[in-house]
Amino acid sequence: MKEGANGAHELAVDCIYTALLQLMQTKPYRDISITEITRRAGVSRMAYYRNYADKDDILLRRLEDRFLRVEAILKESSDLSERDAWEQVVSTLLNEPIMESILAARLMDKAFPVVKDILIRVYASLFYWNPGDEDAMFLFYQRLGSLFGFLMYAIEQKHRLSTSTLVRHLMTLAADGEKR
Repeated sequence: MKEGANGAHELAVDCIYTALLQLMQTKPYRDISITEITRRAGVSRMAYYRNYADKDDILLRRLEDRFLRVEAILKESSDLSERDAWEQVVSTLLNEPIMESILAARLMDKAFPVVKDILIRVYASLFYWNPGDEDAMFLFYQRLGSLFGFLMYAIEQKHRLSTSTLVRHLMTLAADGEKR
């Protein structure tokens, strides 16, 4: 029975997310109402509020869920280089609609801490990186800030930039930072 309830929950969450993305294709994010989302998703307002606090929560939780999966994939990989890790991260952000939706909704400031917290855990576990080291944190924030800037640019350019191009620039910045 619990498995069925869990399946219904996941279906409602997916329907709400899909409905929001569809509505964002036709009107600005700020003009989309909860009523429109629930109507398009075919769920009740109660189902909506059982899963989300507000509209932003739909996109931010989807981003967090996706990054938790990326974290699991990265941690399962053996002998992973830092470049390979960034390739996975950039590919995830560039090739899924979530970042484009977050950018359109103007939620980059709220997305930053979601991604940051997960990537700090990844770095600490995969690369034996010490988040208590101030120099390491400066370098990490440089990479993460650059990543968000590069992604915004890539999305604005309609994805004409490849994952490898973005990672190459990201690693160049990181290497420049390590030389100082």
